[in-house]
Amino acid sequence: MSAQPPSGTVTFLATGIEDSARLWEQAPEDMAAATAAHGVVVRKAIERCNGHVFAAEVDGFCAAFPSALEAANAAVEAQRQLVRDNAIPFGVRMALHTGEAGGPD
Repeated sequence: MSAQPPSGTVTFLATGIEDSARLWEQAPEDMAAATAAHGVVVRKAIERCNGHVFAAEVDGFCAAFPSALEAANAAVEAQRQLVRDNAIPFGVRMALHTGEAGGPD
């Protein structure tokens, strides 16, 4: 992971577990284990692709990347790993947006 967040034109990746609230209500213990596994998979994909996590919740991440290609690679890598992991029984939505980002004021 880069130490400093990228600035200028960057690509943002936002992720979120599908139907998270219902899944937590139905099986909180299973969700605790599954969301921990999900967090490891997604964070590693972001870091391997030169991303900077700037927000993390139990059910999703927001990260910034210096290029759209790196962000897309992170999303594809994470999705492939999530599908392969039997401990993760839910889908994860991912969205990319490219735009201007400012540095710290």
